[in-house]
Amino acid sequence: MNDNLSIDLLDEEAGAVPNDSLLFDGRNEYALVKKMVSKRRSKILTDYQFMVKTNKSEGLIWWESKRHMIRSDYIAIFLLAGRLGFAINLGSSPEVKVIGSNTIVNDNQWHSVALLREKRKSLLIVDNEKVTYISPSRTSELTTDGIVWIGKWEKENTAGFSSENTVQRMFTKLTNLVTSD
Repeated sequence: MNDNLSIDLLDEEAGAVPNDSLLFDGRNEYALVKKMVSKRRSKILTDYQFMVKTNKSEGLIWWESKRHMIRSDYIAIFLLAGRLGFAINLGSSPEVKVIGSNTIVNDNQWHSVALLREKRKSLLIVDNEKVTYISPSRTSELTTDGIVWIGKWEKENTAGFSSENTVQRMFTKLTNLVTSD
């Protein structure tokens, strides 16, 4: 069995062509530059939809931020213990809060995933399971550079973003989540 992660992109607003698929073998990554309907709308609304198929237990799937640090606004989708989770910071909290689903997705079968957000309220849908989270932040806007990183992050990849590898440290902080097996 290959240790791969496959993602089928469904988010046409973000620039994906329907049925575009990406295959990650733990050694590659992909950057998707989102088409923004408007800056104002993209700050208050998030609508990511994709299919995922993997046999991995842990890893980073989706990362979007402005400064590539946990002290700035970010949204991350990742695998943790074979389940999907996400973390979001609207800019006012140094705390990393992991919001996770109970659906096992590392069974090498296709699973539908949607992460929807309107202001402070987020909804993660994995297959038919729905997990809601309301950010305690005083702000309701997610300010990013519009680039979505999909796939693996390693120290050499994050070194260009910050001398302290803050992205790598964030996932160590997320219950010692590793980005590759």
